[in-house]
Amino acid sequence: MKDLVSDILPPPAYIIESYLTVLQQVDETEVALADGTISAEEKTALEVLIEYGRQLEVGDSSKGEMAGYKERIAAWTSELGTDSPEAIQIKDLMIKHSCAPALKFYEIRNGKFLPAISKGAIAEAKKIVRQELRPLYDEHRKFIDQLVTASNAMYDRVQAKVDAMLAGK
Repeated sequence: MKDLVSDILPPPAYIIESYLTVLQQVDETEVALADGTISAEEKTALEVLIEYGRQLEVGDSSKGEMAGYKERIAAWTSELGTDSPEAIQIKDLMIKHSCAPALKFYEIRNGKFLPAISKGAIAEAKKIVRQELRPLYDEHRKFIDQLVTASNAMYDRVQAKVDAMLAGK
């Protein structure tokens, strides 16, 4: 359980970091377009953010990239157990409930937000962030918070059983 919590929460905490990257893209694009043009340096900075966002979603550790969210879903799916009601609840929070808004977040980021940013449509990009990405981010976060609480509770129960067994020896 501690491994699961440490896998989802530290940077890159996938959707959290992805959301922050989206906000940074809005800011960087807005600043870059303030003078009406995007310099080569500004374009490179924006491309770096786009690549970082891509890796957060689909990074492939077998290619030397950081493991992206979609790669981690596969690991969580195979590694999380279903041998108790608690384990099933944790797996459902991770795989079903928190993943659905996260995957929708990436779909909207890729299909709407990035095209808006690439054409310099700052107002449209901000609207997408506020009306579509932020609610998905909030929904995902809610389930991650529940997952952390459930994982910590399960860990504490298992640890108490181990401590009791060790005290009996």
